[in-house]
Amino acid sequence: MNGSFVLANRYQGCVKRKCVMRVYNNLLFKIWIVSALYFLIPEGVAYGQSLMLDEERDKLYAPAVPGVVIVKLNPHISSKDGRSVMERVMEQAGGSQLRPLFPKGTSSKKHINGESLSALESIYEMSYDSPMAPHAVAQLLAQDDRVEFAEPRYIYTLSSGIETTLPLNEQPDPRRVAPNDPQFNDMTHLRHVNMPEAWDIVKASEGDVLIGIIDGGVDWEHADLRDNVWRNGGEVDNGLDDDGNGLVDDLIGWNFPGNSNDPKGLTRTPFNGQHGTMVAGVAVAVTDNNTGISGASWNAKFIPVNAGCSLTDNAVCFGYDGMIYAAREGADIINVSWGGPDSFLGREVVRIVQDIGSLVIVSAGNGGSLEDPGVDLDSSPSYPAAYDGVLVVGSTGKQSDVIAPFSNYGVSVDVFAPGVNLNSTLPDDEYTTEASGTSFSVPVVSGLAALVKTQQDEWSMKQVREQIRATSRQIEEANSNELNGLLGSGRIDAVRALTET
Repeated sequence: MNGSFVLANRYQGCVKRKCVMRVYNNLLFKIWIVSALYFLIPEGVAYGQSLMLDEERDKLYAPAVPGVVIVKLNPHISSKDGRSVMERVMEQAGGSQLRPLFPKGTSSKKHINGESLSALESIYEMSYDSPMAPHAVAQLLAQDDRVEFAEPRYIYTLSSGIETTLPLNEQPDPRRVAPNDPQFNDMTHLRHVNMPEAWDIVKASEGDVLIGIIDGGVDWEHADLRDNVWRNGGEVDNGLDDDGNGLVDDLIGWNFPGNSNDPKGLTRTPFNGQHGTMVAGVAVAVTDNNTGISGASWNAKFIPVNAGCSLTDNAVCFGYDGMIYAAREGADIINVSWGGPDSFLGREVVRIVQDIGSLVIVSAGNGGSLEDPGVDLDSSPSYPAAYDGVLVVGSTGKQSDVIAPFSNYGVSVDVFAPGVNLNSTLPDDEYTTEASGTSFSVPVVSGLAALVKTQQDEWSMKQVREQIRATSRQIEEANSNELNGLLGSGRIDAVRALTET
């Protein structure tokens, strides 16, 4: 590949006979690219076509956004030299844009680790107009030693589930704190994990803990959410990037697929916005406001981030962009209710987010249904759940320690929390009683993490993670013997997490 680049670009001018040689060499390069793509692009995967791949092909190529490649340059070469590699490929692929994926010069508002953040500066997004498959363009780029990695922008799936019913356990101890929200008495999942008793010890409203909801968009103007929305103190509504983070007027969050400062869901992907609003409601709905439901955190602030896709519903395309954004803005907790393929970008981002002090809480995923149980996450990994240091959450029933039929399990699943038919918010001031999936178990745990961090403000988020794991209750007796040793530390217990050391 390096030789081909040299051949195609050896003559920089067009003087006399050299002009002929330049045209000839460029023609050779184009012939070489077409020949290479013939073998590299699987049949039927020209990205002007549908992104739906058949089962056999999907084993090789995960769904990806067409016309986009993510590239990290080798840190040992100059940025100018590395960019020239991409620019030459862009020229052949009909490239239209090359931009830094993470704007340079920004730093965390709450956590300080400039060295970790500097690793982001050599990552770029390359857009192009031709029908070349992103996987093939990435393979071409990756063959150059000036490129550390190149890959498509993968599409991840939201971890929503299905409506189901499970047997009930005995009621936990009577609650001591009873918020005045009308639907609270129906929110038995909170009593099952002893959340009301925990609120008697501490409420997230007593601290400054911040939760990043990285999802398909959140109706942040919902009557039961708006009072808990984070406000960016470094930004003014004036059409300028006042805080220097590369985004204009991000007053309350960001919409990556819509490239706007309104983090609501997009009208052309309605389920994404519903999903993100439901996730937010479980964790951070305004509690004790005589309205709707109660959030598990008792009024932690949250950053709404639309990380969905521009055209694909029930999917996330900008999840890792959103995670970095929320962590830089000071989110202690990053709520991730989606999963999909492994990627170089994912590994890099999760490591950096943890380095700068945020806890990533991730859904185990829904590998099953009512008829088929979930899958063992150890043998069928999902990402970012399979990355080191994250807190992975599976689902039990709303009032039961029986694992939900759809929930994945395995040694790599850390804890479980209720995730069947939870009460939550929907766009346009609506509500639902059918939020089911490991997607909605995650915000229950995010709410608990907010309580633990509020009580133990001096703790690192790694300590918070281990406190939640170590104080969970074993649930193997409530489940099939086949699941022994595959249910992590068990089901979370909010009171134990706040009282046991």
